[in-house]
Amino acid sequence: MAKENLTPQQQAVVENRGGTLLVSAAAGSGKTKVLVDRVIRRVTLEGKDIHQFLIITFTNAAAAELRGKIAAALTKAIAAEPGNRHLARQLNLLQLSQISTVHAFCGTLIRQYGYQLEVPPDHRLMEDSERQELLDRVLDALLEEKYQTLEPDFLLLMDTLGAGRSDSSLRELILKLYDKVLSQPYPRKWLRSVQTAIPTDTELTETIWGSLLVDHAREQLSMLEKRFAWAVSAMEGDEKLAKKYYPAYVGHLEAIRRMLPALDGPWDGIAGRLQMDYPAVSVKQYEDQMFLDEIKAVRSDGKAILTELQQIFSRSAEELIREQNDTAPALDCLLELASELDKRFSAEKRRKNRIDFSDQEHLAIRLLVHPESGRPTDIALEVRQRFAEIMVDEYQDSNQVQETIFRAISAGGDVNRFLVGDVKQSIYGFRQAEPQLFLEKYHQFAPAEAAADPEPRKLILSRNFRSRPEILDAVNHTFQTVMSPQVGDIEYGSDQRLYPGLDSYPAANGPCVELHVLELAKLPPDSDETKYQREARWAANRIAELLESHMLIRDGEDMRPVRPGDIAILFRAGDPIAIYGRALRQAG
Repeated sequence: MAKENLTPQQQAVVENRGGTLLVSAAAGSGKTKVLVDRVIRRVTLEGKDIHQFLIITFTNAAAAELRGKIAAALTKAIAAEPGNRHLARQLNLLQLSQISTVHAFCGTLIRQYGYQLEVPPDHRLMEDSERQELLDRVLDALLEEKYQTLEPDFLLLMDTLGAGRSDSSLRELILKLYDKVLSQPYPRKWLRSVQTAIPTDTELTETIWGSLLVDHAREQLSMLEKRFAWAVSAMEGDEKLAKKYYPAYVGHLEAIRRMLPALDGPWDGIAGRLQMDYPAVSVKQYEDQMFLDEIKAVRSDGKAILTELQQIFSRSAEELIREQNDTAPALDCLLELASELDKRFSAEKRRKNRIDFSDQEHLAIRLLVHPESGRPTDIALEVRQRFAEIMVDEYQDSNQVQETIFRAISAGGDVNRFLVGDVKQSIYGFRQAEPQLFLEKYHQFAPAEAAADPEPRKLILSRNFRSRPEILDAVNHTFQTVMSPQVGDIEYGSDQRLYPGLDSYPAANGPCVELHVLELAKLPPDSDETKYQREARWAANRIAELLESHMLIRDGEDMRPVRPGDIAILFRAGDPIAIYGRALRQAG
């Protein structure tokens, strides 16, 4: 594919207009290119100015890189039309354009309008380490007061949720709740809305707790249904297994299928509806022992899972509701601690004339949205006029706070947004990211070709331009096995698969995906080599082999031999990386 060419998928993303556009962009599908091309097309063909685009990225480095790519694209466009004064003007306007993280954008709003919130103009943004140190001090003082008074609800909280020889678990619980609170557009309002007690006449399956447990049971039974269906299908026609195994497993499958609709009934009685008989089965001298072990594992795993589910539903709804209500004062105390921590921490930041990243977002919401009605403020309406389009990169890592900001400044509430991301890459939970925002739009938005203006629409970029087809086959095989609506909240179907975008790779000399298993347990008894040293030595030798083979890799439109900088070793946090460094140096 020539550098200037776009695939039909990419072209559709660049050209589509008429409403908010969600782009599900798989890894390596050229999402940055289409974002840049979309901006340049609107500047060159539609007469827009570059500073009319608000472009939100995930990191400062990504923002700088994107600004550089837009500048390069503008320079190229100017070279093609040297007399175009509109294009020449865009390079100057690029310095005024808002290409930044959401926090930097919020900071700009606060500097412009902070006087309306009485935010001192000389305030300073806190670094994460400084913020954590101050937050810890405030929490220490708060807990010390609670230990002095030892109110009954606090004692109950310590006994039920803060058990342990130290208060570390209680501290962790408060801080986790506080992080959750800060991911809400209106934190204190959200805290007041949380209900901990359950009315005694409530059907337990209709509560948050009960419905979660029923959903868990349904997922487990659905998984068992698939496994027993596989076992039944795999045994069909097997004479040795036909006498006992096959009919027993058919019975198990039918029993599981009866259990699934039984979960729709009331809580009391669910445990009794999860019963299954286990007739004795055996076979002698079966040739394929590994296959037989797989068949046996289906039943043994099923028995263990059903036993666990029966225990979950064994207690009566009345008993559980009473227990929940007995502990409700402890939960209320926890909520009050989070609320008090927020008030004291905010007061301490004001005293020091500091704000943090979360403050930036919540101050921006106060500037842009009326808290009671949820309607945009005059400031929001003014900001809307500045932007022809609001473009959000890595949208799968946004949260409700950021969503509230984006909607407030979007024309018509939500008609001129360009949202690009990939829910499959939302693995970090960074700053309380909520991938469900992406998924809700993905499931609700119509395909772009079927959407009328100004309806929201979606497009999919599924062609990968980074990897060989063999690599993509391995990725697809892995994820279609493990990713489902229950695991990952999305079906890994045809729209989620990665498709090769390049077909010009030379034939591979060996396998493109390898799995090497090192039997570390079989190290010689007299060896003083640790497992990390063994793995590091193996990795260093394998890298040396790759370099000596002069394996060809893609570099732009050309191919060249592999270099050390093309190879990566990935570690878990805490692994002894220095051992690998020594092994690599020893291998040259």
